[in-house]
Amino acid sequence: KVVKKGRSTGTPTKEEEKLHRAIRDLGCICCWMVGIGPVPCAIHHLTVGGKHGQERRGHEFVLGLCDWHHQGYLPQDCSSVKEAEEWYGYSYALTPSKFRQSFGNDDELMEVQHAMLNAAFPTEC
Repeated sequence: KVVKKGRSTGTPTKEEEKLHRAIRDLGCICCWMVGIGPVPCAIHHLTVGGKHGQERRGHEFVLGLCDWHHQGYLPQDCSSVKEAEEWYGYSYALTPSKFRQSFGNDDELMEVQHAMLNAAFPTEC
């Protein structure tokens, strides 16, 4: 796979859009992992080396992450970062190293998500 220059990865193909829809339907992978269940999510593009601001790996290298796990926005039922970490686990935006220690690296999370997608949508993914 050729990595595109800059942050943008261009327009997703129909297959990539289908994957993104399935991920959104599944919900935040991390919320599933901590036992919360389906929580609405955004598509988080993984980057080369897993570092913020690096080149994106492509539209097929994505995770579904909720506002807390993706950007560190407190869940409505939490009044502090500490409380959110206790209930939901670490935020990728706030503490990326703790996030990875807790949930796994990018590729490990993609494997978990892929297995869940295959179980939930066996004919689509």
